[in-house]
Amino acid sequence: MPNVKAHPLLFIQVPFFLLSQFVLCYRLVKKLKPALIHAHWVFPQGSIASLIGRLTNTPVIITAHGGDAFALQGSLLNRIKLWSLRNCFAWTSNTSATANTFLGNIAQPEIIPMGIDCQRFGFGNALLLRSELAKGTTILLFVGRLVKKKGVEDLLSAYALLSAAQKKQTQLWIIGDGSERKALEELSRELDIDNKLRFWGKLPNEQLPDYYAAADIFIAPSIMDSSGDTEGQGVTLVEAMASGTAIISTYTGGISEVIEHDHTGILVAPQAPLEIKAAIIQLLEDSKLREKMAEQGKHSAQKYAWSRIGHSFQALYNQVKTER
Repeated sequence: MPNVKAHPLLFIQVPFFLLSQFVLCYRLVKKLKPALIHAHWVFPQGSIASLIGRLTNTPVIITAHGGDAFALQGSLLNRIKLWSLRNCFAWTSNTSATANTFLGNIAQPEIIPMGIDCQRFGFGNALLLRSELAKGTTILLFVGRLVKKKGVEDLLSAYALLSAAQKKQTQLWIIGDGSERKALEELSRELDIDNKLRFWGKLPNEQLPDYYAAADIFIAPSIMDSSGDTEGQGVTLVEAMASGTAIISTYTGGISEVIEHDHTGILVAPQAPLEIKAAIIQLLEDSKLREKMAEQGKHSAQKYAWSRIGHSFQALYNQVKTER
C-alpha cells in the first residue's frame, strides 16, 4: 500500500494482479486437490481463496495480519472482507485488536499470533557488530519498514531531545527500507543527529539476530497513519524479546497484547517524542531495570515459538479434516 500511495500509477497493476492470482490459484487447486486452502490476509488473498473454495468445494482458512484490517477501509472493501470471512471454514487473527476491526455478523476467530524461531534469535553474535564501538556505547535499535505507521520520525525527534552527554554514550541504528527513507535521512540532518545515526538499509532476516544481540534497547514507535493503518502484532517486538533486548513501544494496534507495560517493556503514547525520550533516559540510567525487562521479555517470547504456533495451526487443520 505505501508503494501504491507513493506511485498512483501502480493502481493500474491491481486488476491484473487480482485476476492472475485468481487464475493461477484456481489452476493449482484443481491440479493438487488440496485438503484445505490457508490464505494469509483477508483481502485480496482471503477473498480469492474463499471464492475458489466455493467453486471447488475446498475448505478455506483465512489469517488476518493487521494491514488488511486497519488500512483497507471503505464500504465496498468492508463488504468484500466480511463476505470472505463468512464464506471460509474458519479464520484466525494475530491479535484481538486486529480481530475486533472486522465488525459484522461473522464467526469469532482463533487468536493465533505469528511466531518466530526463538532458538535463532536467542543466540545472536553481539561481538560481531560491537567490536569497533567505544566501550560502554549503548545501541538503540529500530527494525522495520520505513513507512509512516512505523513512527520513525518520532524516534528521531525523541533522540534529538537527548542531552549531548546522552547522545555521546549512544548510537541509533535504523534497519529497514521504504518510502520514508529519504525524508528520514533529511530529518536526521536537520536535527543534527546524522553523525549519531546509521541507516543500515534492508538486511536479510538471517542477519538480524546479530543486530538484536548487539543492541541494548529496541524501539518501535508505531503510530496509526492517515489511512488508519497500524501495527497488528509487531513481529519485530517478539524477535527483540527473544534476543534479550529491552523494549520501548507504543499503545497502538495489538502491541499491548505483545508487550506488557513495565514488565517486558515500556509502552508510551503514540506520536509522543517526549515520552519516548523519557523512556530512553529511564532505561539508559537504570541498567538493572533494562536487564530485568530484557530477561522477562526473553521468557515471554517463548510462547511465540514456531513449535507452539505450529501446534495451534495443526489443531485447526485437524478440525477442518474432522468436520469435513
